[in-house]
Amino acid sequence: NYIVRVYRTKWRSLEDILYELEVLMHLHKQGAHVSVPLLRNDNELINPVDTIEGARYVVLFTFASGKEPSYEDEKQAFRYGRAVATVHYATDGFISRYSRFSLDLNHLIHAPMKALQPLLSGRVQDWEYIEKLYERLCSRFGALNLLNLEQGFCHGDFNGGNASFSEGGTVTFYDFDCCGLGWRAYDIAVFRWCAMLHDQEKE
Repeated sequence: NYIVRVYRTKWRSLEDILYELEVLMHLHKQGAHVSVPLLRNDNELINPVDTIEGARYVVLFTFASGKEPSYEDEKQAFRYGRAVATVHYATDGFISRYSRFSLDLNHLIHAPMKALQPLLSGRVQDWEYIEKLYERLCSRFGALNLLNLEQGFCHGDFNGGNASFSEGGTVTFYDFDCCGLGWRAYDIAVFRWCAMLHDQEKE
């Protein structure tokens, strides 16, 4: 079994994708359990494809067998957290040859606001709600000393659904499409958000 990913047009630049693949190879060499890209016969990782909507990139990955976390098992939660720490530790000092966006306030808050505004032009109440939420978030971040938060490589989407538990308890991570440099606390926050969606935050 393998996984084939076809990147959306204009979603990630070629540099973004090469960064993602490079960090996966680095993590693999460091002993972290991740789904890794597989080389073609010509030793290239990316398959460019011409489509009607423009150039798209295709990458073949190893398959991460197992089941997603249940959010109810304390031992499983501990293993998951330890595996996340392994990814963070293994990427301390990692420097890529390729450029990549950062998981900063612009990427997480400001840019999404700009993208949302034209989509909600006819929904005044919804846009007013989003604006108030945005102002509240900006105020909260303004009150924090962000320099005190640990920064480094982040998966960017450690929601629980991007991991597989093998029968032996090994945690393998995949889908690093949202990765980048950012606040490590964000990786924890994404998992908490997903636990809330499953009504399992307390567990």
